[in-house]
Amino acid sequence: MDAGLIWLIIISVVVAICFFNWVINTWRKARRQEMLDEIAHDVLPSFRFDKEKEEIKSIGSRYVSKEYRCPRCGGMLVMRNGMYGRFWGCNCYPKCKYTRNVK
Repeated sequence: MDAGLIWLIIISVVVAICFFNWVINTWRKARRQEMLDEIAHDVLPSFRFDKEKEEIKSIGSRYVSKEYRCPRCGGMLVMRNGMYGRFWGCNCYPKCKYTRNVK
């Protein structure tokens, strides 16, 4: 056999094995997520999983509260990390410097 043909077969086998592993891992992750969802719904049947999404939406790494508005300017309150921990701050900062502790 020609050396080029042998290398072609070896590379083809390695690519096939990598693709097979990728398919199996993707299937396992999907199945694991389905199992965790089933467990969560069995353990917490009365919990509304969509409630948090209705009340708070994520913007990047921050959370914006639809429920709480800034009493000074009417802006939305954004969860921020500060030197002393997490707090709600107005999204109109630096014009409005209103802050509120996380409860």
